[in-house]
Amino acid sequence: MTHGSKEALRTERASLGAAIHYQAIASRDPKRNRPEEMGGRQLKRSFTFLGAIALVLAVTSGAFAAKTWIITSSSQVKPGAIGYSNLSATARERLHGLRGATGATGATGATGATGPIGATGATGATGATGPIGARGATGAIGATGATGAIGATGATGATGATGATGATGATGAAGPAGNQGPPGAAGNTSILSYHETITSPGASSGSPATVTLATIGPFTLTGQCFTTTGTTVRAETWISTSQDHSALSDYEGTSVSDFLSGTPEQIGRPGNGSPGVPGFNGPYGGSTAFESQDGQTFGNAFVGIGVYVGSAGGATEPACTFYGYVNQY
Repeated sequence: MTHGSKEALRTERASLGAAIHYQAIASRDPKRNRPEEMGGRQLKRSFTFLGAIALVLAVTSGAFAAKTWIITSSSQVKPGAIGYSNLSATARERLHGLRGATGATGATGATGATGPIGATGATGATGATGPIGARGATGAIGATGATGAIGATGATGATGATGATGATGATGAAGPAGNQGPPGAAGNTSILSYHETITSPGASSGSPATVTLATIGPFTLTGQCFTTTGTTVRAETWISTSQDHSALSDYEGTSVSDFLSGTPEQIGRPGNGSPGVPGFNGPYGGSTAFESQDGQTFGNAFVGIGVYVGSAGGATEPACTFYGYVNQY
C-alpha cells in the first residue's frame, strides 16, 4: 500500500468515525427520535447510512484494502446489499430506539377449551390428627343378630350358700299300714304297750280272727275280730290266766274274785263298724286291774279298739285295730 493510499484510508476512517458519532447523537436525541417523527423514511435513511458505514469497513479491512473508496452518499450503496446480520453488535445496539409507552390492555379473549385432566399427584404427607368431633346422636337399635353357637361348658362354680328353708308343705294322705315290725329292744319293764291289727274279720263270734296283744306273768291279752251281720264287724279285747284263783276287776263292771284258767273274760269296751263307717272306742275313765294267785304279778290295763279306722277315706283294711298299755307292778 502506497503512502497516499494509507493517508486516504485514515481519512475515510476519520470520516466514518464522525458519521457514527453523528448517528449515535441522533439516536439519543429525544426530539429527533420521537415516535411520531420516526417514519419509514427515517428508518430507511438510518439503514442506508449504516450500510454505507459497513461497506467502508469491509473495503478498508478486506480484500479491497489496496484501493481507496470514499462513500459520500447513501446512493452509493445498493439497498438490501447489507443485512442486519452483517452488522456488529455495537451497530445492532445503536439501531434500537427508546421503549414506547405501554399500550392499552386488549379485550379479554374467549375462554379456551378445558385442558386434559392432569396426572394424579403424589400422595401428600399425612396431616396432623384433627380435634375430636362432637358426639353424634345415638343410632337406631340394630336388628337382633343370629344366635351364636353354644359355647363350651364352663367350669363348675363354687357351691352357693344354703338357701332359706321353704315353707312346710301340706300333709299328704296317709299311706296303707305296713306290716308289723320286729320286736324292739326291751324298755321299761314296768310299762308294756301294744298296737296290733287284723286284716280280715272272722265269720262269726264263734270263729273270730284273733291276735295276741300282750303277756304279763300268767295273764294274756287277746284281740278278737269277727262279722256280726252283713258287713258290720266287731272288735273285742279279752284277758285269760294260766294260774287259778287269780283276781280281776274291770271299770266297765266285770269283777272276778276267783279268776280261773280256761275261762277268759272280756275287758274294756268293744268297737263296731263297717267299710266307710268306721268305729272307735277307748278306755273311758278307767282300766282293768288284775293280780296273780301267788301275788307275784299285778297289772293295770288300758285298752282301745278301732274298726275300719280310716275307711271313710277309701281304706278297706285292716278290719280291726287294737292298742293300749299295761302298767306292771
